[in-house]
Amino acid sequence: MMPKRNNLCEIVALMRNKLGIWIQQEREKRGLSQSTLARLAGLNRAVINKIENDLVQPRPETLIAIAKGLNIPRLTVFRAVGWIEESTSNVRLDEADYILSMLENDDLEEIIQIAKLKLERQKAQINKQTSRNKKPARSALIEQ
Repeated sequence: MMPKRNNLCEIVALMRNKLGIWIQQEREKRGLSQSTLARLAGLNRAVINKIENDLVQPRPETLIAIAKGLNIPRLTVFRAVGWIEESTSNVRLDEADYILSMLENDDLEEIIQIAKLKLERQKAQINKQTSRNKKPARSALIEQ
């Protein structure tokens, strides 16, 4: 059963308020002012203020910029906003996401190409091992 529209609006409002409070706490933990976070994130200070005070719903691009400004993985921010379940937390995935988010586009493209190449090699190795297991041993062929 779907929640009533009013209840759904309340849930969304709570999530937004939670996000604003969370961003403010993360910013203050790092000793950053709204102006400093805005500069680090490449945003206007008014945007940070509006998010923290639950006056706007930030777009994903804005949250990614805030994550960069706070120097945290964007997946952490997506969990805080409720877009990713807490149970999907994976330290290695967060670390990889953070590292990749800090790279320039050219470097990121190079890393993606290397990862694809490694994956192809891994698949080829698995296929090679699988095909060996399917072939009968030479001794079995001779005995027939």
